[in-house]
Amino acid sequence: MKFLILISVVLLSSCAGYRFSDSSNPFEAQGVHSVTVFVVKNHTGITGLSQIYTDQIVETLSSFSNLRVRTGKNYRSDAILLAEITSKKTAGKEVREQGDTLMSDDQKNQLGGNRNAFYLSTEGAYDFEVEVSVFKKPNFEEIKFYESFYKLDHSQFPRSIFSKKFSINSSYIIENTVGGIDSSAPLRSVKNRGTFKKSLADDAKDFGEDFREVLLYAF
Repeated sequence: MKFLILISVVLLSSCAGYRFSDSSNPFEAQGVHSVTVFVVKNHTGITGLSQIYTDQIVETLSSFSNLRVRTGKNYRSDAILLAEITSKKTAGKEVREQGDTLMSDDQKNQLGGNRNAFYLSTEGAYDFEVEVSVFKKPNFEEIKFYESFYKLDHSQFPRSIFSKKFSINSSYIIENTVGGIDSSAPLRSVKNRGTFKKSLADDAKDFGEDFREVLLYAF
C-alpha cells in the first residue's frame, strides 16, 4: 500500500512539473523575457490573414508565464518576432474551387433569367505557408531592414533564435442554395464567404496550437 502511495506521489509530481513547463517562457534560456510582435505580412491574395495571424501569435505567446508580449514598433523588448504569409505557388491563386456539380432546374429558376444550366463548385480549398522568426536584440539597422523585409536570409543575422515554417492547407464546403438575403437560403456568395472566413479562423487556431508545441520542444 505504501508502495502504491509512493508511486502516486511521484506520478503527480511529474505531471505537475510537466504542466509548469508547458506554461513557462520558452525563450528564458536565451535571456529573452520580452518580445515585440510585429504585424504579420501577408503576401497572398487572401484578405484578412495579417490580422488573424498577428492576433493568434500574440495570444499564443501571452499564454506563457514570465514572457512579456508587446505589439507595434516597440524596440525595448529583448527580441522581436516577425512573420510572413506566402503562397506555395502563385500569389493570388491560393484558393481554388473544385468538385463541380450540374446546377438543378430549381437553382436555375431561383437565379432567374433564361440561362442555361452550368456547373457549380462544391468545395473550396486553399494552401499557403506561415513563416515565424524571432531575433534577439536587433540593432537599429536590422530593425529598419525588418520593417521592410520580404524574404529573410537567416545566415546574415546570427542573433536569430527561432525560425519555422508552418504549412496551412484546408478545405470547406461550398453550398449552392440561392435566394434572397432574408430567406432561409441566403445568397450563395454571402453564405460561402462566411464559411470561408470561419475555416480560415479555425486554421489560425490550429496554427497557434502547433506554434506553441514547437516552441516547447525547440529549446
